[in-house]
Amino acid sequence: MSDQKNYLLNETDIPTRWYNVQADLDVPLAPALHPGTGQPAGPDDFAPLFPRDLIMQEVSKDLIVGFNSHKDVKGALGLAQIPVEGESKKVGEGGGLGDGGR
Repeated sequence: MSDQKNYLLNETDIPTRWYNVQADLDVPLAPALHPGTGQPAGPDDFAPLFPRDLIMQEVSKDLIVGFNSHKDVKGALGLAQIPVEGESKKVGEGGGLGDGGR
């Protein structure tokens, strides 16, 4: 039997920023390496995989990093057609997977 617990937050309780531990490290973490070149990967290398806003959160050196609401992130990931509890969605509304939520 699992001791897993789930916590449901109201939309107003969902965090809009996070503490970036990298800003407080004496020695920065090693960068991710590009699998093809073996060299440090930059934001442009991740562009085919992730929305730009999410990439910039990950490479930020700021102590506190703000991020978009869960609705904005869902749209950026192409998940806009998946309703959040309490939302209603009409068929054909929002973006589909793979189209960047456009």
